[in-house]
Amino acid sequence: MKNKNASYANPGTLDHQMTLYRFPRMLVLHLKRETGQLEKNTTPIFAPYKLDMKPFGPHSTHQSKENAHYSLQAIVHHSNTLSTKTKSGPRASEFGHYFCEVKRNQQWYFCDDSVVSAK
Repeated sequence: MKNKNASYANPGTLDHQMTLYRFPRMLVLHLKRETGQLEKNTTPIFAPYKLDMKPFGPHSTHQSKENAHYSLQAIVHHSNTLSTKTKSGPRASEFGHYFCEVKRNQQWYFCDDSVVSAK
């Protein structure tokens, strides 16, 4: 798909398209960030704080389309690589670390294991 709706990280490389009919109250997006060889795509992605999903339901007549505006509430990050080498070739990693940023009462917090700090 080569148009204005292409991937922000790598314009012109998006190979899937999705449209919605009914919009959920809470929207959770998971971005696939690995290649076919279990390697992590490290290109930064910049997520907007506000997201209007109405353009992704061009044929929807469902009443939920009127409320298809979302505010970013949290981001989960993964550090380290997604693969390790063995004698027989690459395999999925058992290593890595997850941490997140969450918003509560208009304040953003950084959460890493037992440490929570205001940003």
